[in-house]
Amino acid sequence: MSIQIQQMKKEHLSDMLLIQERCYTQLEPETGEAFEKKRKLSPSTCFVAIHREQVVGYLVSLPRHIRALPSLNATQLEAIAMPDCLYLHDLAVDPHSNGLGVGAALVQSFFMALKDLSIPSAALIAVQNAEGYWRQYGFQPAEPVGQSIQALQSYGKGCLMVR
Repeated sequence: MSIQIQQMKKEHLSDMLLIQERCYTQLEPETGEAFEKKRKLSPSTCFVAIHREQVVGYLVSLPRHIRALPSLNATQLEAIAMPDCLYLHDLAVDPHSNGLGVGAALVQSFFMALKDLSIPSAALIAVQNAEGYWRQYGFQPAEPVGQSIQALQSYGKGCLMVR
């Protein structure tokens, strides 16, 4: 079973919103406008996974400053000069595709982008008790600082993690 990773395109948005709805039960879904803003801001760090010509997962990430991570559903975002982290904003895999290695393939693409951009660290906000999943990739819990405190609060129950 082959999974193809591609850069996210606007036409993938409807599939992404459906996957998001299936995956996130403990927080308000993000709008299509918010996804599109993030994709436009950093197209080289936003990916979809394709299996049998269908989007089965996605990963949205943005170069940011660890002290100024975006809140959930943020649409007022600007490019960052000299980012200190690649912020993994969202990873979701269609539950019907569990066991195909979709998540791992998307995370691998994220780490390749991190290396290509020569950004020194990675950050994310783990939700729905996903801290254990992210630990296997070397992420560790961290205390938010600056504007990132508000970003963390926008996710309800979440945990800032860095690598």
